[in-house]
Amino acid sequence: MGYAQLVIGPTGSSKSTYCSSLHQHCETMRRTIHIVNLDPVAEHFDYPVAAGQIELFTHVPILRNFVEHLKRKNFNVCAVFLLDSQFWFIQS
Repeated sequence: MGYAQLVIGPTGSSKSTYCSSLHQHCETMRRTIHIVNLDPVAEHFDYPVAAGQIELFTHVPILRNFVEHLKRKNFNVCAVFLLDSQFWFIQS
């Protein structure tokens, strides 16, 4: 059984930093990790990227098909939504 995280969020929410930290953690724990970056704008990575980039949107069935494909391959899938704290609005 494998595990997959879909790391999503707006531009500047530290998705690449999260992936880099996750890669470093897994490397320290001697765990195998494969990172597929789907952001077409990203050009430089400080972690190894396992596949080419494409643009995926949540409103297109491609993302759902991708998740279903991972599940058929016996992966547990979760989404990690990152949001910069400056975007939180707290009403008093």
